[in-house]
Amino acid sequence: MGKKSTIDTLPEGLRAELLSNYRTHPAWTINDHTDWLSDKGFEISRSAVHRYLTTRSSIPLTPEQQMFAEQVRLSCLEVAASVYKGEDPEGLMLVAERLLSWVRTLD
Repeated sequence: MGKKSTIDTLPEGLRAELLSNYRTHPAWTINDHTDWLSDKGFEISRSAVHRYLTTRSSIPLTPEQQMFAEQVRLSCLEVAASVYKGEDPEGLMLVAERLLSWVRTLD
């Protein structure tokens, strides 16, 4: 028998809310979901969150939702590329992630 997932140790209501966030906020990344759990006081690995969301989501994102999420992420990267003055790809991604976090707060 396989090892029990750390997600399974979360309260049922929190797991339901996690799945709800997955459907409601298609632009959220796995980091956004793990940050959300961390804000709730639970440190869960990115891989555990990814496994849980991809295997237990009974209603997958529609193609339109997936496309929207990809467009939002790409738009943040484009804006970051237009304002970032450095040469470091990690720095560019950091700016893009900050923009995406800002977009996420508008939900």
